[in-house]
Amino acid sequence: MTQHSACGLALGIGLVVAAALGAHGSDRTPPPDKGPAAPLSSRRTVCHRSPNGRYSAQTVSASSFEKHIRHGDCAVDDRVACTSDSCDSLLGCVHTPNHDRCSDNVSCTGDRCIVGQGCQNTPDDSLCQDDGLFCTRETCTAGAGCGVVDRCPAFTDTENCLSYGRCDEDNQACPADPLAPCCGNGACEADEDFSTCSEDCGT
Repeated sequence: MTQHSACGLALGIGLVVAAALGAHGSDRTPPPDKGPAAPLSSRRTVCHRSPNGRYSAQTVSASSFEKHIRHGDCAVDDRVACTSDSCDSLLGCVHTPNHDRCSDNVSCTGDRCIVGQGCQNTPDDSLCQDDGLFCTRETCTAGAGCGVVDRCPAFTDTENCLSYGRCDEDNQACPADPLAPCCGNGACEADEDFSTCSEDCGT
């Protein structure tokens, strides 16, 4: 066989194969376009209750999530950051509090995870070290920690003409001092007259 004959034979075979492929390929139906898959962020996991009463986790689209909930399924993720969520085959959705996730790094708060609510950091004054002074009171503030406040806060008792706010460390007391001027203490004082305090200044 000459070189020209071999080339012609190869070309002929190629044309026959191409024609055969074209004939079979022309009647093939392309697969239907199912559209893009739902992104993971738009999916939710539900704990699905089967007819036999047992539960199993299923991932569903956001559009069908509410339908599952209406039909008795429950959301595995309770959207509370401090709980560990799972789907138990007998109990359904289980949300276990993880108190360690609620630490606010404040030594005087009680850190707890409340199911359905989230973290609670409750101040506890008893966890603050006593400085040994009567006139100060140790207090815990959420987010700040331990500090001290005056045990004898300042206020006035105008009805009894008394003033408070002084602390007696030696006697461990919060004594009252006379409030002056004060209408009603029985003395007509310098800043009082009949028009301002007829009770003390008479007629």
